[in-house]
Amino acid sequence: MKLRFLFVPVLILLTGCLKPTGIQPLRTEGRMFVDPDGNPVLLHGINLVDKNPADGYITQDTLGLFDKISSSGLNCIRLGIIWDGIEPGPGKFDQVYLDKIAEIVDRFAVRGIYTLLDMHQDLYSRKFSDGAPEWATLTDSLPHLTGAIWSDSYLISPAVQRAFDHFWNNSPAPDGVGLQDHYAQAWKFIAQRFSNHPGVVGFDLMNEPFNGSQGAGILPAMLKEYAIVRAEATGIILTEPEILDTWADEEKRIEALKFIEDPAIYARVIDAAAAMNAEFEIKTLQPFYQKVSNAIREVDSGHILFLEHAYFANSGLVTAIEPVKDQSGQPDPLVAYAAHGYDLLTDTKQVDAQSTGRVSLIFSRIDEASRRMNVPVLVGEWGAFHGTSEGLVEATKHILSLFEKYGFSNTYWAYHPNIESDSYFPLLK
Repeated sequence: MKLRFLFVPVLILLTGCLKPTGIQPLRTEGRMFVDPDGNPVLLHGINLVDKNPADGYITQDTLGLFDKISSSGLNCIRLGIIWDGIEPGPGKFDQVYLDKIAEIVDRFAVRGIYTLLDMHQDLYSRKFSDGAPEWATLTDSLPHLTGAIWSDSYLISPAVQRAFDHFWNNSPAPDGVGLQDHYAQAWKFIAQRFSNHPGVVGFDLMNEPFNGSQGAGILPAMLKEYAIVRAEATGIILTEPEILDTWADEEKRIEALKFIEDPAIYARVIDAAAAMNAEFEIKTLQPFYQKVSNAIREVDSGHILFLEHAYFANSGLVTAIEPVKDQSGQPDPLVAYAAHGYDLLTDTKQVDAQSTGRVSLIFSRIDEASRRMNVPVLVGEWGAFHGTSEGLVEATKHILSLFEKYGFSNTYWAYHPNIESDSYFPLLK
């Protein structure tokens, strides 16, 4: 069967509501997404995530967004849903918010564009960035700390780590119900609404799940191995405070990363923490995914469940996640791997100088995990580029060549106003 990009005819019914009539539901078959006739489908799209509570977490169509994305030739969006928007109070679901999400899904579906619904979070909560409502953010009054780069708070903020710990422990919310139990029921509420919608390709159960305090030893383990690698290359032995200072300062960090551009050396550094990350994925993340999947499958048996690896695997750690099980205890037949892949220069001033060695290792390991699980890959996030640098063009070409090599679907991170003028954007079409 010839691999193709799927585009389908649609129409608007006389009721005035947007109704997809030609878009076909997708399923998985081994490591492929396929249509009802078994034809392989590659999804290539972009993220659309509004993290602003002032917007009601709904992207405003002030720039003709739907038509812009449709005319770009993309066939999928990864649409962010925010837990705080879905469940603003314990057990109180916001139907109006979900109606607005449904309108976006419909408006893309009539244009032949699929939607992957992504329960998005950054730093766990709207209290620190976006995600969980404040009532579900239990910090035991620990302080919140920020670093040189926004994501540093995962590593240094006691409040963020404690909030994740309470979530992974399913600690009771103010109403006495466990936090994970609330989250699973929120997903059930979403899934029930879209259970028969052919334009929804599936459900991304959690954006970049972070280990909480279980991840406290991961970066130190990597940095310790990095110090050994650097000493072997230069003869200079860094003290622990010097290593930490190097990572905390953006300029020093950029310079330090030059020592780990070779993929074999990079693998050696990050693999120093592989066992710790695997323990979190096996003992904590996998049961969570099963809990949420069980709730979804109570109301929806036809959509694909997208599983992400833990946060640290974004940079190339081997993931230990497995497909979730169905009610009979067998692997659920509709599971995909929603991997993310980012070079360590992402979010820095040198984002346009990405290491081809590190990036190649990251996506080769995603491919290995896909083969192990025998599920398709949709790289839910990559890039995070801005601007007109030629380096961004070369980085994009390299990443897209890897997607072609491995047969990955993908959604670029992320749409922003005037993205059409960025140098790399034409390559996404």
